[in-house]
Amino acid sequence: MLSAEGFIQKHRLINKQEKVLIGVSGGMDSVALANFLHQIGYKIGIAHVNYQLRGNDSNLDMELVENLANKLNVKFHLIKKTKPESSVNTQLWARSLRYEFFNDLCFEFGYEKIATAHHSNDSLETMLINLSRGTGINGLSGIPKQRGNIVRPFLETTRQDIEAYVEEHNLEYREDMSNHQSDYLRNIFRNQVLPILEDYDGDILKKLTASNKNLKDDSHALNELCQAFVATHFNGQTINLTEIPESVRATVLYHILRPYGFNRNQCLDIVEAFSGSMIETASHVANKKGDQLIITTKSYETEHIHITTEGLFRCNGQTLALAKHAFLKDKMPRKPTHVWADSIKVGFPLVWKTVDKGERFQPLGATYFVDVFDYLKDAGFDQTTRKRVMAIYDSSERIVWIPNVQLSEHVKCDAITARVLSLNLSIDQNPS
Repeated sequence: MLSAEGFIQKHRLINKQEKVLIGVSGGMDSVALANFLHQIGYKIGIAHVNYQLRGNDSNLDMELVENLANKLNVKFHLIKKTKPESSVNTQLWARSLRYEFFNDLCFEFGYEKIATAHHSNDSLETMLINLSRGTGINGLSGIPKQRGNIVRPFLETTRQDIEAYVEEHNLEYREDMSNHQSDYLRNIFRNQVLPILEDYDGDILKKLTASNKNLKDDSHALNELCQAFVATHFNGQTINLTEIPESVRATVLYHILRPYGFNRNQCLDIVEAFSGSMIETASHVANKKGDQLIITTKSYETEHIHITTEGLFRCNGQTLALAKHAFLKDKMPRKPTHVWADSIKVGFPLVWKTVDKGERFQPLGATYFVDVFDYLKDAGFDQTTRKRVMAIYDSSERIVWIPNVQLSEHVKCDAITARVLSLNLSIDQNPS
């Protein structure tokens, strides 16, 4: 299991200062994850959802997880729910309930990360399921190692490694017998398809796992390269279509616009459409103006996000990552979406909210204060965009940073800065 510890560190999934909530069902994988993270020194809590779908077995699962939490001397969180009598899909209902519960616990108890026990075999099964449905490279990359504050420390750990760890540490777990039934597509791949492939080639899982990893890397590289064609604004994105080679224009557009609900056919329609055309999804609008494609949200909620600690925070399709670390001058970020502020000069709690008309701030390098809306207008922001700009405020209610625009002078790093607060804003890509 040393590979899992290296995986966590390599991808900075969790640090030792963060509180981690682990969803534990009582099965082998999640029991192993809780024990492993506790063993190597992470601050954990355990959450369990009793869906009451399997009679007494559900209660026995709950008791086992509570006993594990007591054994590890960590906080135990429990919720019991009964599925409503409706046509709602059981798996979708359970997943929605689970993550709503987890997110509520993060807010109430200060957990920065949620850890789930998905491992390399799960990612491989996801790849094959998506392949059977006619997916592209993003679906073939399987399960992402991180999505928002959800991390998957075992994603490069095999089921066989987990079995060996459980046996070595004599861990108790319960097996859900429904996993052996073929009621769901995943179980068909797990119990029927993969065993047939293994009979054909004993190394097939290792080879398919290598392919899965390569596809993850290729998908990440492709999506990063596609972003080079995008200028990001607070109300959406602008794309100069002539910069994209005509032979791959529709495909590149798809990889850029997929997170906003656009499908391949719509991206082909965009390429072939006349100037002035508009194509919509449930959440976004693509306006073609000459060679420019302007993507905007249909509606934009103004919010106040209160931030009391480091971590990941989401609002209006964007993710803000906050982390404190030592100041290394030669490592200063050079992107407008990523800045460092002197951590001593930034007072928590912070607020991430829409800028109000008439507010003022002192841009980096300036000796004077300016009206924020005037500053944005001079920077080329149109009236609609200016109304949607969000900024980070500190406890003194002063603007710390207007993402993608400017840092405030009062929090800049200087000759005596020892530690910094890293602020990094990204557009959500909603990986599958």
